Amino acid sequence: ITADQLLELITRWESETIKLDKMILGDAAKEFDNSSKIGFGVDGNEEVRDLDFEAVRGVPDENKFIKGIKEEIIQTELKAAELKEKIQGLQG
Repeated sequence: ITADQLLELITRWESETIKLDKMILGDAAKEFDNSSKIGFGVDGNEEVRDLDFEAVRGVPDENKFIKGIKEEIIQTELKAAELKEKIQGLQG
């Protein structure tokens, strides 16, 4: 396997991993949309419903799972950049 082939594999791994993580984030966001709020705050208005929902489910930006996936994207980018740099260093 050549250095160029390794670089291509790393680029594809990075791209596909991030693509999958973004799909997972999109799916996770559905857990916080208005249709997921049905049954919350039934004794009040929309504001009461939203507050009730947030008290039980929290908000997306503070969700442990969502934060973990976002961190995974960052780590994937960093690892790919590190590997590419090392391989390019071997070429020159």
